[in-house]
Amino acid sequence: MNGISRAFIGLMGGFAAATSKILALDVARLGQFVETGNLDDLSELRVTIYIFTPLLMLLGGIVAWASSEEQRMKLLAIGCAAPALLAPWTAGDLTKSTGPVLGSYSIVTPAFAEETGGSSKISTFSAGVKALFGADEIKTQNYWVIVGSYKDEVEAGTYVAEINKSDPSLDAFVGKRKPDNEYYPIIVGGTDGYLPFNEATALREEAIKNPIIPEDSYLSNFPDR
Repeated sequence: MNGISRAFIGLMGGFAAATSKILALDVARLGQFVETGNLDDLSELRVTIYIFTPLLMLLGGIVAWASSEEQRMKLLAIGCAAPALLAPWTAGDLTKSTGPVLGSYSIVTPAFAEETGGSSKISTFSAGVKALFGADEIKTQNYWVIVGSYKDEVEAGTYVAEINKSDPSLDAFVGKRKPDNEYYPIIVGGTDGYLPFNEATALREEAIKNPIIPEDSYLSNFPDR
């Protein structure tokens, strides 16, 4: 078997390793980015995959080409093994930008689940794959940062005053109630605080540093606040 044939089989092995890496490490992140409308990190993941897949394939091809192996199955295994050693390092931070409920806190709070919901008619995986290859467009989703709620509007206003007194930069206010919810939301970030996922997550992280704001504060994508 000549060097070109060995390199080609190694390339196929590298492709298999890259595909395994995508399925094992990237699909979960892809689903999170699609569900949250997090286009910045979706684009970053797309670039990472597009760059590293050819590199992993090339590495597999080079190692196979340099070997003296003649059996195709062993060459394929060599092509898989070489880039597989590096593939996990191309996955980045798996908790990056997953926010307060999708990653670092490991559970979905009831409030967040109620606010964001999701479509059972559309597979997140298929939507993510389409977005990954540019076959479908995922719209940016914005969020409010909810730091509390009260049935009584006066109590809600009192809590807002306490927050703004302790940290005026948080610009807390009493939001509108959802049609199906009897609680008034306490929102930080001001009336212009309907932000993309990454910015809303950063605002939430800043807000919960305040001792009077609970750590179970969450994000809401309901726009009319």
